[in-house]
Formats: sequence, C-alpha cells, structure tokens
Amino acid sequence: MCAVLIYLAGLEPFKAVQCAATVLCGCVLGGIHGAGAAGLYILFCCIQNGFESLFSGEGAACWGLFLGALASGIISGIPSVFERRISSAGTTARVTAGAAAGFALYYLGECIFISGFKEIALSEAVFSIPKLIFTAAVSCALRPVAARLLYPPELAEKELEELMEQLKKKLSSKLNS
Repeated sequence: MCAVLIYLAGLEPFKAVQCAATVLCGCVLGGIHGAGAAGLYILFCCIQNGFESLFSGEGAACWGLFLGALASGIISGIPSVFERRISSAGTTARVTAGAAAGFALYYLGECIFISGFKEIALSEAVFSIPKLIFTAAVSCALRPVAARLLYPPELAEKELEELMEQLKKKLSSKLNS
C-alpha cells in the first residue's frame, strides 16, 4: 500500500510530494517496513524503465528515497500499540528527527546523483520545511493505527505482560535495596 503511495506521488502533478510520501512511510512503519515500501517502489521503477535506470541520473535518485525511508524509520523507531494519537514529546521529537534525516538523505542523494554537487538545492530544502512539519504531524497521528495493523492485539498483550514483569522486577529490586 505504501509503495503504491510512493509511486502515485511520483507521477507528474504530485512529484513535489514524493519525498514526503517516502519519509512518511518510513516514519509511520519503521525502518524495515518503510524501506521495504521504498524498495518496492524502486522495483516498480525497474520494471517500468529497466534495471540500468537505477544507475543513471534521475533513476539513481531512487536510492535517496530508499535511504530516506530507511533512516527516517530507524530514527523514528517501530510504532507501538501503546502510542497515543497525540504522541508524547519524546515520540514527536524522534519522529521529527527521523523525518528531517529522511529529507536530508533524499536531497543529498539528489545532489550527488542528479547535479553531481554542481548545485545544491538549498531552495528546495527550505521549501521542504512545511512538508517536514506536515509529515511529522501526520506520522505521529498514523503510527498508532499502523501499530495495530502490524502488531495484532495478541502480540500487544504479550508485550504488555513482559513490560509488567520488567516493572515488577525493577520495583522489587528498589524495595529490597
């Protein structure tokens, strides 16, 4: 589903939001799943344009999308079923840092592969600040939903039991000392 979102965002009228869609997938789904969605998008591009397109100009910028999704997902972390819709300050900070890293890696890839560092797209980076804020806000709202879809309630109950055991151990060790 997210790979389709990235693909559709890459079509001509929406091309400006493709990076945001990729970073959103990484922030919402986590590193492995977000990078997987970007990898599926790269596979779609290969099917459409041939594998050699990955190592030439525009096609090589796909690697920036992949790295952006991976970095934003790793920094944002795996979504948890215990996250609330209005996330805590720590989660919001992690997601915002992940989104910023994702955008930065995308633009770095674009500078390396498309312009060869001849021009640094500073104006594009500045115009991405509203996209960054929007992406972080939407990610914080969608992470609990994604967690419930990725990790069914049975797994959440098991995780809760493990957390309760850890808490009991910590509490008993503090009481004993």
